Amino acid sequence: MSDTRNVIVVGVDGSDQSAAALRWAFGEARLRGADLHVVHAWSSFPAFRAEGRAALSILDETDLRAEGARLVEDFVARVVPDRADVAITVLAPQTFEGVAHSLVELADDAQMLVVGTRGLSSLSGLLVGSISAQCVHHGRCTVVVVREAAAEAAASRDITRPSRSRSCAGSRASSSASAR
Repeated sequence: MSDTRNVIVVGVDGSDQSAAALRWAFGEARLRGADLHVVHAWSSFPAFRAEGRAALSILDETDLRAEGARLVEDFVARVVPDRADVAITVLAPQTFEGVAHSLVELADDAQMLVVGTRGLSSLSGLLVGSISAQCVHHGRCTVVVVREAAAEAAASRDITRPSRSRSCAGSRASSSASAR
């Protein structure tokens, strides 16, 4: 792992849980004076055209990339409208190795990786989704899994001043770098 950059990476998928993670990560970036990288890693099946049949995909790869970035930018604008004091970079990379793998790689030299408890999966009864569990297990920096209620509580506090004791109340923080 290289030197840690003053960057917080947050994974989003448009769900309420990822909105909570984004709000928490934004507040943390503001407190730390860090840049925020908002990431939506996506994958798609290869589009191919069988002779005599319509294409499986109506958008080409360039259109998909542009649409992915636009969706994330719109999501960020809606979730954190007052963001002038934090530098935000939106990333919407296509992944062939899985979303969690992409998030872990992009956060390799970041201060932390932030994800929601679960995303758009229909398995809403799970306390932690597969992506967040994989990030905690494989992450090489601090990984924070934010519950929606904890993020709402954090958003309501004054985040212009750091408090004396910082805790991840309602969140699970894990640093797996020391375990390697």
